[in-house]
Amino acid sequence: MNEVYKHYCMLDDFSFKYADIDIETFWLQKQWPLEISAQLTDGGAMIQTKEVVFMSKLDQEKDVFIKSIEAYKQTLEKIKKFHNLENANDFSADALELREQLNSAFDKIKQFNDREVLFNQPKSEYPDLEEINNTFKPFYDLTTTAYEVEGSFKDWTQSPLLKQDALNIAQTVASWHAACFQLNKKLIDDYPEVADVALGLRKNIEEFMEFVPLIKCVCSEAMTEEDWREIQEVTKQPGLEREDVTVEKIKQYEFKKYFEEIDEITMRAEKKFSLAKKLKLMKEEMKLFTLTLFPYKGKTFVLKAYDEVNAKLDDQIVNTQAMLGSQFMKGKLRNETKSWETKLNNMSELIEEISKCQKTWMYLEPIFASDDIHKQMPTEGAWFRDVDNLWKTTMDAIDNDPGIIDLVERENIKTAFEDSNKKLDRIQKSLNEYLEEKRLIFPRFYFLANEDLLMLLAQTKEPRAVQPHMDK
Repeated sequence: MNEVYKHYCMLDDFSFKYADIDIETFWLQKQWPLEISAQLTDGGAMIQTKEVVFMSKLDQEKDVFIKSIEAYKQTLEKIKKFHNLENANDFSADALELREQLNSAFDKIKQFNDREVLFNQPKSEYPDLEEINNTFKPFYDLTTTAYEVEGSFKDWTQSPLLKQDALNIAQTVASWHAACFQLNKKLIDDYPEVADVALGLRKNIEEFMEFVPLIKCVCSEAMTEEDWREIQEVTKQPGLEREDVTVEKIKQYEFKKYFEEIDEITMRAEKKFSLAKKLKLMKEEMKLFTLTLFPYKGKTFVLKAYDEVNAKLDDQIVNTQAMLGSQFMKGKLRNETKSWETKLNNMSELIEEISKCQKTWMYLEPIFASDDIHKQMPTEGAWFRDVDNLWKTTMDAIDNDPGIIDLVERENIKTAFEDSNKKLDRIQKSLNEYLEEKRLIFPRFYFLANEDLLMLLAQTKEPRAVQPHMDK
């Protein structure tokens, strides 16, 4: 402003003519410092006034809050008179309400403290509320546990057990039992009557716990209709369906007297179930197992990694036979496992036939690629064409779907390769006889290996083919 005023005075000395609006703006700006100072003074006064109002309101709220703490104390004293389990519902409702009030009270204290920090006031503390909260905790735990036990026992006792989670029931009951033991210890010195309630609740839980093993048996996922019929016979309740079993009926029909027999039946069922799961996994494993192909002369494929395939099948066969040796392998499961063993043996035998065929086919394929051999051995040539067609068709099928299970399930695949191997054996025998005839006609052929002689005879129209063997 001082710099602006200097320029204003300099221009005024030179009789510069200002516009009216410029003069008005200048003197308005000259007044700004005074206006700002006045506004700051008024603002400070307003802040002090508001601060007094806010602090007064905070003090009023704190006074109301202190009175509410007294109400919480009265509610706690009422809850301390929980001397009878039959009143669990009423006391549980009071305890839940007090729990919500205390949680809200601690939130309120945090709000008070935040506002006190803003006004540079020391944080308020409420030790009485902390004491109420600490004293209240075991009473809250006891009343809510009693309420949960009563409701759950009613549900579990009357509802069909198959709709329940047996494992969850066992875990929940065990946690209640442990909680009641701890609550009894905490309350016994200062509140013996309430501690007796915890003890009584624990006894009720223990009575129910006697049925938990039977609940597990009835709800076992391993239980089959066949197993349940055994339980019907043991308990002499032929008309009792598993879907209708409740804890109430377990008590009514005195299942506890037959627990050893029921447990034995369930144990056998679970052993069978475990075997069934293992069989299922083995089947899924073989379903994912695939054969590996390798291109052959750009015409077809040949199988490789026979050792890996045989090792896999041997492992499966050994495991299946071990399962069949189990005393729990009976009925439908045994039939299914025997069927799987037969299938595995068929796979193993098929792979063995394919391996044998591949070895002989690869030996004969270049020989019968010659028209000369076909002309000299027409019958054997026809046999080889049959084998060649089977091989190429099978390899194409494996290329499209390399699963070993899909291969063994092809119609008559094993018989076809067995017949092909017989044809290949006859072809080899005929070839040997044919070569023997040629050697008898021309004894120097005895100096040639079968492979060399066959290649020579396959090229009768090529005289130079004999040159590599002239020194023999």
